[in-house]
Amino acid sequence: MESKYDKVAYPDSAYLATSEHGDFGTGVYSVSYKDYRRENTFKLACFRIHKRRKRTIYFVCGMVVVLVIIIGIIIALTGSRTNAGQPAVHKMMDDKKIGLDFYPKPLDGSNLIKFSMKSSTYMQYTKNLDYHVHVYSPMEQSGKEYDRCNNNTRPEGKQCRFDMQDLGECSNMNQYGYGEQRPCVLLMLKPPNGTKPVLFEPDNIEVNKYFQPQWSPNANETFGTRWSPDHVAVSCRGETRDDVKFMGKSEPVLKFIPIAYMPANGFPMKFYPAVSNPNYRYPGVMVQFNTILTNKRVSVKCTAWAKNFNNGHPETSTEYTASFSLLIY
Repeated sequence: MESKYDKVAYPDSAYLATSEHGDFGTGVYSVSYKDYRRENTFKLACFRIHKRRKRTIYFVCGMVVVLVIIIGIIIALTGSRTNAGQPAVHKMMDDKKIGLDFYPKPLDGSNLIKFSMKSSTYMQYTKNLDYHVHVYSPMEQSGKEYDRCNNNTRPEGKQCRFDMQDLGECSNMNQYGYGEQRPCVLLMLKPPNGTKPVLFEPDNIEVNKYFQPQWSPNANETFGTRWSPDHVAVSCRGETRDDVKFMGKSEPVLKFIPIAYMPANGFPMKFYPAVSNPNYRYPGVMVQFNTILTNKRVSVKCTAWAKNFNNGHPETSTEYTASFSLLIY
């Protein structure tokens, strides 16, 4: 016998709910639905988002760690190259404000000028010399305030022009001799402002001892042969017997002497006394070491000679002497 009620299709998620009165005998039931699929889908979506966040966090952390490692490796490699070649941190010696100073100044803070035939080993020295020699270029001394001072005196209100030609072979064109293993060292004499050097007599016995060539005791060169009434004389010598030996000997064939001075007589007197003026130029003397033996460290001490430097004994002062070492490997 068929029911007078039509059959109603309902989904699997539906279930029969009891009536409010809990009476199942009426034959009428309410149908309720519970969307299990939406609930499960929502939970699954939340799970996937959470999982993706974790993966993103892990990925970012991993990339940061890798980046830190790469930076550490780069710093380590840079440090090793710096120690082996040219230091990246400049710690060079301070310039003297008063006295006799030398250039180039090694970047590592020492007084050792060390290099080989490779340009990368002496580039720091040629650049340092370029910087200090640049002030002698014609363009830097082209103003009306400069004068040639041909009569060896400085006209009032003028500054003497220093001629780069006086530095001889020690120029940028020749890499200051470093490419030929004949290094040039620039000396600058900086007395206190207002001080005019008082020259020694050419026959001074004590001073003459420092001008006798160490490599040839029988040579005729003395203080007198290099003395000039218009120049402050300068001498450079090996500090020990080994230094003298490693400095080498004269080369008659190549016409090289162990040490050459340019200008030969020293610092021109027309530049003194020094004055506080941005256009003033301290004069320079290039000292070229032509015959230094390779793989031998040579310690050199240079002295500027004037009676009013350190009470007549500039050779015992730290102000009017300049000490440095050379090593060609």
